[in-house]
Amino acid sequence: MGPKLLLLFVCAAGCFAQEQQWELGFSGGYGFYHNATVLAPAGTATAGVNNRFALSAILGNDMFRWLGGEFRYTLQDGDMFLKSDGVKTLIDGHSNAYTYDLLMYMRPRGDTVRPYFIGGVGAKQFVVSGPAPASQPLAGIAVLTTRDQFIFTGAAGAGVKFKLQKHLLARFDFIDYITPFPKDLIMPARGATPRGIFHQFTPLFGLSGMF
Repeated sequence: MGPKLLLLFVCAAGCFAQEQQWELGFSGGYGFYHNATVLAPAGTATAGVNNRFALSAILGNDMFRWLGGEFRYTLQDGDMFLKSDGVKTLIDGHSNAYTYDLLMYMRPRGDTVRPYFIGGVGAKQFVVSGPAPASQPLAGIAVLTTRDQFIFTGAAGAGVKFKLQKHLLARFDFIDYITPFPKDLIMPARGATPRGIFHQFTPLFGLSGMF
């Protein structure tokens, strides 16, 4: 590589690095679940997670004029449950979602208001923090176990950022965390079939610093 070509490469890399903007942010909100069902000869039960508060943190990077990416962690508190015909079984727990999301902006970098679409993939950890239920009245359909479970998750949604100051943003995100049925945690009985996937609809409000 000649000296001129090397100098051109260094200058281009420097310009690219300067164009990138990093973001560190924190937000809070609420997780609303669309749950699944378990079908068995003994009956049908709804299986899922209770709606509860959510907290989130992101480390993001505006790589290009219309495209950014960010690592996101989201904690959602919520007990896992089974219910059927007025009978409900609970176990204390929460979930940790770890995703890498692409942000496809509708307005270019530098605008005061920037709406965007979100698409990402990662893993979700369902964590049991309480003892097993003293009784399992729906054991003919499914049982709640004390096993934590890591499972694939997809993230889809939309949001908008508002520039408050040069290095301060307010943002609103609405994210759907999509996971398969966690069979290790909510274990169907023999002959039973889980139906549906879990959706955690999560509106989040927060602040971010730019650097």
